[in-house]
Amino acid sequence: MVSSSRYSVYGKKSVDSEDIPDEMIQFAEDCCKVYNPHDVFVMDVALKRDNFYIIECNCFNDSGFYDHDIGEIVKSINNYMRERN
Repeated sequence: MVSSSRYSVYGKKSVDSEDIPDEMIQFAEDCCKVYNPHDVFVMDVALKRDNFYIIECNCFNDSGFYDHDIGEIVKSINNYMRERN
């Protein structure tokens, strides 16, 4: 995982990358060990009634950047592609 960002709270737009719970990041990383649809993809995760759920996984090129560190994302993908080839 390279970056994370919240984009809503209780159905209202609320963009921030500073308060993502460590448990949510761990949940997403654990899910990626089980389901990994592509080398580079995005995963939307929600918290509902004290449980985390995957809302959707999408291709990277159709994702919103919200409050993500775009420079770090691009750098990480470039490094990954160089190492892969």
